[in-house]
Amino acid sequence: IDVHLESGGNDLIRVTDDGSGMTRENLERCYLPHATSKITTDDDLLRLRTLGFRGEALSSMAAVSRLTVTSMRLLPGVDAPQPPAAVPHRIQVHGGKLIEVAPAAGSPGTSVEVANLFFNVPARKRFLKRAQSESALVRATLVDKALAFPDVTFRLFSGNDLKLFLPAGGRTDRITAAYPERTEPALLHSLAGSGDGFTFEIIAGEPTAPRKDRKQVQIFVNRRRIWEFGLVQAIEYGYRDYLHGGLFPVAYLFLEVEPDLVDFNIHPAKREARFRNLPEIHRRVVETLGSYLRTFDRASMRSPFGSDTPRLPDFGSAASGAGVADSPWKPAPSDRGSFAAGGRPPGASYDLSRSLELPDETGTDFRYLGQLFGLFLVVERDDRLFLVDQHAAHERILYDRLSQGSAGQELLFPLKFGAEKDYGDVLEQQKGELEKLGIEIRQIGPEIWELVSVPASIGMEAEELIDMIRELAARPEDFSRELYASMACRAAIMDGDIISRATAMSIISDALELTNARCPHGRPIWAEFSREQLMKIVGRI
Repeated sequence: IDVHLESGGNDLIRVTDDGSGMTRENLERCYLPHATSKITTDDDLLRLRTLGFRGEALSSMAAVSRLTVTSMRLLPGVDAPQPPAAVPHRIQVHGGKLIEVAPAAGSPGTSVEVANLFFNVPARKRFLKRAQSESALVRATLVDKALAFPDVTFRLFSGNDLKLFLPAGGRTDRITAAYPERTEPALLHSLAGSGDGFTFEIIAGEPTAPRKDRKQVQIFVNRRRIWEFGLVQAIEYGYRDYLHGGLFPVAYLFLEVEPDLVDFNIHPAKREARFRNLPEIHRRVVETLGSYLRTFDRASMRSPFGSDTPRLPDFGSAASGAGVADSPWKPAPSDRGSFAAGGRPPGASYDLSRSLELPDETGTDFRYLGQLFGLFLVVERDDRLFLVDQHAAHERILYDRLSQGSAGQELLFPLKFGAEKDYGDVLEQQKGELEKLGIEIRQIGPEIWELVSVPASIGMEAEELIDMIRELAARPEDFSRELYASMACRAAIMDGDIISRATAMSIISDALELTNARCPHGRPIWAEFSREQLMKIVGRI
């Protein structure tokens, strides 16, 4: 599959494949709404494994562009094109109107060309981003497709320049080709698992090479990349005994599910899915990773933070929204430089009482019973038991505070970082959003930027903050929400962190006042049990 761009796709996008092509009859219909050759009975809807219908994307594109589709049908079972079915044809559609159907020159496969996008909808055309930004979005989308189809060669051209080349191969080869700077082939291993109605492969990284972000935790279901918190959680649970305190694995889950057990139609862009058997899939993923990871000796794994005795960060302002110090932010002494909440060592303990206005226990309407498994805060309130997810609750609290804006702390020394032109253009557009959070960046040269200030209300390592901003610049369609959510997630107390009673009381007090009792990713913050439910569980009633 070759993708050619002119002006980032604003002027022209051409996608060419060497697949089986279309007959003239199907070619003439391909741009019509709801057109498809994949369905003959209604039962086919429950068995489809492809990514969509021609009449979805093509009809939308045809309505707002000058569309040209050229296709040549290769007869099944025939190695060489055979007339008359194999004669290539071309259609031209302008603004949804069929202009021409004619024979054309071509080879087996299909070429779809979209020119002058939104030429007839000027209001929409004004919202197209600059060429560099659109190119970055195209590249990110193409990589997602390429990871799901490693047996297909992908090439991306901008003008006459080859920007990306991913030769056909195995999944591990494809991942390392797509992310050469992030992955080491020798540290990736293929794991297989299955269950009732599903199979999966995990390309799993060794726990000795963790990351400080979730960029390398990716989920593909029936060859479609999605965001599914339950499956991301399953991967992180699998590594939970090896990675703590803001460290994340390298893991790619490729899941194949029977079509009648999954529904992609809950999201307009099909980026989410609903499963009938998610608990079983979750369990099998955790078990498969657990079996693999047991080959590693946890006791011999050293902290990547340069010291066996961790330095505990001052995490108070992150939970309290306390005021900002007047002095410039200074990196704390460490073998690796400065670390704050986002890059803290595993198993850290926290006492926020120094900087929090803590609730008076005698004046609260709840009773804190303790911490369970390093994960949950156990609370009694009005004849009900609450199991509060400490990470999710703290994450929501921080997210809400970030959404209201934050002051910045100036770095003692600005931190330089590189950003290709595609990403730099996005950063320029988003500087206003970043400044609301106290993040100041500025361009100091071609593809060279520097970080000048960081949020005062969220402890976060400057280098990690840069990585996060660069990651979001690659998919800027919901930049603000994703930025708040990512910062809150990385700054929040993590699973396995042992927290003081005062800290727990503060989190519980704030959590019980939340108007939205779900974390930014959508999962519930607590589970609630009535006295009667508990009595039934133990057979008292």
